[in-house]
Amino acid sequence: MGPLKDRFNVDEYRAIMETRPGERMYKRRVINLIFHTLGVKVHVVLTKIVKFMKDNALVIWYAGHWVTYPEDSSYGVKEKKKRKSLHDPAIKKYAELAAELLNAWTPKTILYEPVIWVYPAKVCPWIVFDKSEKKPDGKSYTMAEQLEILDREEPTRIQWTGWTLDRIIADRPAHIRKMLLSPDERANNWVCADHRS
Repeated sequence: MGPLKDRFNVDEYRAIMETRPGERMYKRRVINLIFHTLGVKVHVVLTKIVKFMKDNALVIWYAGHWVTYPEDSSYGVKEKKKRKSLHDPAIKKYAELAAELLNAWTPKTILYEPVIWVYPAKVCPWIVFDKSEKKPDGKSYTMAEQLEILDREEPTRIQWTGWTLDRIIADRPAHIRKMLLSPDERANNWVCADHRS
């Protein structure tokens, strides 16, 4: 893991974190169910899940962008501790909420809804480019540029936030795509009334 830590740029990463990527991801999320119309009992659980997503947006972002911090920097040590303290309870709470959702007379296909973020079963490493990896102009990629490439190539890391509905739908299996609600059905089919925006 030594070479990965050598690729990490503390200042560039700190600048990325100052943009509040978890908060930005939450603000850009899908807010309407597009494949299901559900009863009140399910919406009670969905409200809890959306609150969890809002409260844990940063740790969900971390799980999709798990970097190897340099342990020889105080920033890296501090961030690693912070990330772990957020991750461990969040993954446990998410498992409880997912079980509650599936026990609320909800079809298992509900987890294909882009309004429900799926906490990864395993963290998704962000392998920072080697310094020899260059852009066409001969310059090295900044960490922000690498992050943009990573999220564009693997949109599940950002829970499909900011993507067009067509792209999100195209990524779902055929049997799920057939369940797509009409635009009128989707229009006011909020994931929960408390979190429309």
